[in-house]
Amino acid sequence: MVVYHPKNESPPCVQTCVRIPEHLRAFARESGISLSGTLRAVLETEYLNAARATPGSNHPDRSSHALSDS
Repeated sequence: MVVYHPKNESPPCVQTCVRIPEHLRAFARESGISLSGTLRAVLETEYLNAARATPGSNHPDRSSHALSDS
């Protein structure tokens, strides 16, 4: 996935540190995967889902389990 943001419309940014296992960093480097770009794209999708009250993609759907527990 390639994401382009025009410089004049780019929101204010901050820098942060994320810890990942060495093998994942090596894989990303060998594969040409941008960790910051990937993280930014996934977080933006989750942010938009939350704004629309859509469950996040990394959370299991508990609605079927709630019925079977009662």
